[in-house]
Amino acid sequence: MFGERAAYHVGAYDMWYEYVLLYLQGESSRANERLNQLEEEVRLLWANMRKTNFELHHLESKAQDAENNMNLVASRVETMAAIVTEQWIQIRQLEQALHNAEVQALTVKRLPTRCKFLKVVYDFFGPLWSFPC
Repeated sequence: MFGERAAYHVGAYDMWYEYVLLYLQGESSRANERLNQLEEEVRLLWANMRKTNFELHHLESKAQDAENNMNLVASRVETMAAIVTEQWIQIRQLEQALHNAEVQALTVKRLPTRCKFLKVVYDFFGPLWSFPC
């Protein structure tokens, strides 16, 4: 009886160990499957990060090119502004010279009419005579 009972207990323990072993193998299998999924996810994340880094580098390069272009355009604008300022000064000087010439022309035109005698001569002979007063 003792032997049967011992054999029964050994058999029960064997079944229990088998059950535990199968359970652990199942858990191990699920853990391996999860590990494989996580490894695949890490590979995908690394690939995505490389792609993002490439795009970032490309955008930084474009931004640098745009900044260089903007600096060039700004330099040209400053040069053009200096030229426009200089030309504006020249235009103002020409306007002043024109005004002075017009004033002198009016003064010369009025000269013969200041003196009564010269006015009579001017009216009689016309613009052929020019007498300063």
